[in-house]
Amino acid sequence: MIEKTESSVGSEWRRIRSVDLPAVQSLHYQIVPPLMQPVEPAPQRVVGFVYSENIKGYAGVTSGMYGIVLTPLIHPDEHNIAEKISALVASLPDRRGRKVYLNVRSYQTWLEPALEDLGAQVSPRQAVMVKHLARLINEGQTARVVPSTAGVQASRISRMDIDE
Repeated sequence: MIEKTESSVGSEWRRIRSVDLPAVQSLHYQIVPPLMQPVEPAPQRVVGFVYSENIKGYAGVTSGMYGIVLTPLIHPDEHNIAEKISALVASLPDRRGRKVYLNVRSYQTWLEPALEDLGAQVSPRQAVMVKHLARLINEGQTARVVPSTAGVQASRISRMDIDE
């Protein structure tokens, strides 16, 4: 019997290392459309799993009390996607009976048949809407600095009313 460790998740899935981050970011930029890249930025943290040495697959992991959310990025040229996803889900360390959810974006339609073969249940589709809260400042102003001799007292807010 082969004992699975956290570093050998699935057949070729393994935990991401800091040296893998540039390759994962490159995979992200290959898959995510340019219009979505400001909304869905490339991974910046070393959290998740990568598939094989050439990094043709990545799964970001977020876990909580009631479930584990996987956000896969799998290159469209990859084959046997169902087996790869199944191996990852079956081998997740410290699962403790929690449900596993896969967050698949509409630009990864090649994953849908594989997920259907695995018996995944589809949830209602959701749209991403973004409103950037910024404005252009034409004339810059220098920031005022509090003198080092001045004492700054922390304020306390017990209740805040917001008019909507």
